[in-house]
Amino acid sequence: MIKKNPFITFIIEKFQRFINYVKCGIIKFLKCVYNHRLFYIRNLLVIALALIVILAVNVLSYKCRENVPDQNSQLVWGGGDYAMVSCYTSIKDRFSQEEIMRLEYEINKTLKENGDGSIKATNRNNEKEIKKWTDGYSAKGYGTVVNGNASVDGIIYGVGNDFFSLHPLTLLSGGYINTDNVMKDYIMLDEEAAWQLFGSNDVAGLSVTINGEKYVVSGVYKRPDNKINDASGNGEITFYVNYEALEKIDGTTEITDYEVIMTNPIKHYAYDYICKYFIKSDEKERENTKRDIFIVENSDRYSVEALWKHLKGFGINAMDLDEIVYPFWENVARAYEDILSVFLLINILAGTVILLAVVVMAAKTGMWVKNSKA
Repeated sequence: MIKKNPFITFIIEKFQRFINYVKCGIIKFLKCVYNHRLFYIRNLLVIALALIVILAVNVLSYKCRENVPDQNSQLVWGGGDYAMVSCYTSIKDRFSQEEIMRLEYEINKTLKENGDGSIKATNRNNEKEIKKWTDGYSAKGYGTVVNGNASVDGIIYGVGNDFFSLHPLTLLSGGYINTDNVMKDYIMLDEEAAWQLFGSNDVAGLSVTINGEKYVVSGVYKRPDNKINDASGNGEITFYVNYEALEKIDGTTEITDYEVIMTNPIKHYAYDYICKYFIKSDEKERENTKRDIFIVENSDRYSVEALWKHLKGFGINAMDLDEIVYPFWENVARAYEDILSVFLLINILAGTVILLAVVVMAAKTGMWVKNSKA
């Protein structure tokens, strides 16, 4: 006769008791579900509805981000290790070309000291080139563009450096203005202006005049057609020329927008770098400049952290008590910032509903299982 090992016998008994305990628990749980099935159905429906809301809101959030591609230009230009920073100021506190050139010198110097930092990027002519960083600037003016007996009044943006890599347009014909070209007599028309002036949008290479000066059409683009863009200031006919050309067209124009895409090895590195340049670190020097300037890191603008901060200040974020000139693309970005903040709030509320439903079901189930008999 084989003698049983007491230790093995003990383990088997404990295991059998555990199996019986689990079986009893499952039976009790199934009885609770059956006896209180309406309670579980209601809660599961609430959870399902909340999940549908979260899914729908996230799909809409994705669509919203697609409507502001220039807020993520660094991803196309240089990838996730780069950040896009925008600076806006008032006409009296304008950016000068000399100030921008000094900043460009400082950036080049910093990148050289910290290593190569170069990347493979696609430039506005869709050609591969090695670049460490890029920047662009713009100024807003007004003028009348003429072709024979036809004339169109509109907003004219004078742009410089690599502006169109930061703010890509939907081209219908032709191409962007080459801001590096020695000749500064090129202009981009929007589709509406092209039809009013020429009766066609395929007019690259043809010429128009502004204040008697001849300008060659480099390309025609399509303005976004939606309420947000119209309300932002992009609902009017808009032209693009080189900044030097705008200085001749509208003598009152000033550079109020400067933007840069540069390496961002740690969080907010690019943002802090630009802030230190434009907003003096020395208190006395900062007091002497008294410059109105708004600086934003576009690449971090729609993160959960940034949207949560925006949500906490909802209602007062849109109150501009300064004279800073915000171009239409910044107004569009702010509008979507408000929308995405609301979507974040909806996600939080829906997630809270799911959590509460799960907690209530768990608590009730525990109580009913405890009080029930197998």
